[in-house]
Amino acid sequence: MFGVTVLSQVWHRVITPQPAPTNAVVLGSAAVSILLVGVPGLWRRSRYLVTIAHEAAHGLVAAVSGRRLSGIRLHPDASGLLLSRGRASGPGMFFTVAAGYVGPALFGLGAAYLLREGHSVALLWMVLVLLAVVLTLIRNWFGLCLVLATGAGVFAVSW
Repeated sequence: MFGVTVLSQVWHRVITPQPAPTNAVVLGSAAVSILLVGVPGLWRRSRYLVTIAHEAAHGLVAAVSGRRLSGIRLHPDASGLLLSRGRASGPGMFFTVAAGYVGPALFGLGAAYLLREGHSVALLWMVLVLLAVVLTLIRNWFGLCLVLATGAGVFAVSW
């Protein structure tokens, strides 16, 4: 009974819209984002998040197009690799390849929409679900550590 009550409270918190952030929070978030992308030392670390989104987009479209997913590898140089099986050509392969390049931007647009609607906690928990799915596909130690660390950070922010 205790577990059901806790889950009910968490679910209620996830689906309830949050108040709009203050201007200071918005400007602070923008400043942090600019630093993460603009400072070379920080960019070398933060680009791993783009790689996770890139490979997740490949994987999502591969699964939807009927390809069988074998795994995802994330490397220390911020490159990645989706392993899938299926036809080597055709629309499924085309869209799987293309998805990695437009996927992070589409994830960002979806995130902006959810934030505009006041669903910041729901957004963070959706990211956690995506990371959990990616975690089941990871096939190397670096990728495992990277996805676990990213998930822990997102969980800490959402809690």
